[in-house]
Amino acid sequence: MKHIYNLLAVVILSISLTACHNELGLEQSKILIGDENSSSIDVFTYTTRMLILKGGTGKYKSNVNNSKLATVNINEDTLRITGILEGKTYASIWSGDECRKLNINIIVPNITSTKDIIRLFPRDENRSISINGGGSLAKMEVEDPMNILKKVKWNAKTNIIELDTYCEGDAYLHIVGENNQTKTIKVEVRCKGETNGLGAYSTTSRSLSELYRNTLVVHRKGVGTWICNEANPTTSKKTIKITPAIINPQKGSFIEAKLSLSYPDEFSSIKDGKYKLYIQDVKERYVVLVGRGFKLIIPYEKR
Repeated sequence: MKHIYNLLAVVILSISLTACHNELGLEQSKILIGDENSSSIDVFTYTTRMLILKGGTGKYKSNVNNSKLATVNINEDTLRITGILEGKTYASIWSGDECRKLNINIIVPNITSTKDIIRLFPRDENRSISINGGGSLAKMEVEDPMNILKKVKWNAKTNIIELDTYCEGDAYLHIVGENNQTKTIKVEVRCKGETNGLGAYSTTSRSLSELYRNTLVVHRKGVGTWICNEANPTTSKKTIKITPAIINPQKGSFIEAKLSLSYPDEFSSIKDGKYKLYIQDVKERYVVLVGRGFKLIIPYEKR
């Protein structure tokens, strides 16, 4: 009987030792990062991405190799990675004896805009165009050779471009990102309405209007053009002389021209002097020249 008891004790002890051994020898499950068990991740600067952790012991801790480029923290099973500066680093994630390495690529987000071409009228105020991306150091460079914009500002808090226009013409907004990526937005300011033929027109109002009564347009070959408000140029009180003669104009380019006024005091929106005029259009018999606040439609020469 005593022998039987001793045998049972040995069996029970063997079972206990085997169970203990199995418990101690259980293989700890590997750490899984995100739904795709990622080994690397892309993060935009100043943007946070979150990944769910699985495996290990269920308790996690982390560290980032370069805290100047990104920050990493864990809340229960959620890994949060926030990009700071463009570059590459990695995070180490521990759970018990298990450790995983996650490569982090911090990139500057691409520049995007709600519109690539902004079409407005003179004296419009626009607050509807949004610019995003390019990083926190992105900047806006304004190309406005005709000085058609009264105000242009990029509000960094709202990402909204604030535009106030003055007259007809074209301007360009160049958005330059941290990594030198560039996006260009064109601002087209146009009056409503059509011209009545050759002459001088005002472009500072929503509707196109004559700068004065375009009664007579005279072109002298090799010299220039006169726009008069009377049929007799010698008695006209409002005459603009454009010199030199326009020869072989190219649409989209600029030319230098001199505007001479017969009676300067009779003009309020234009003065005597040299102007840099934009060639807005070229037709078979005439060219459209645009200055700040005015438009001239005159004959040109082909050579």
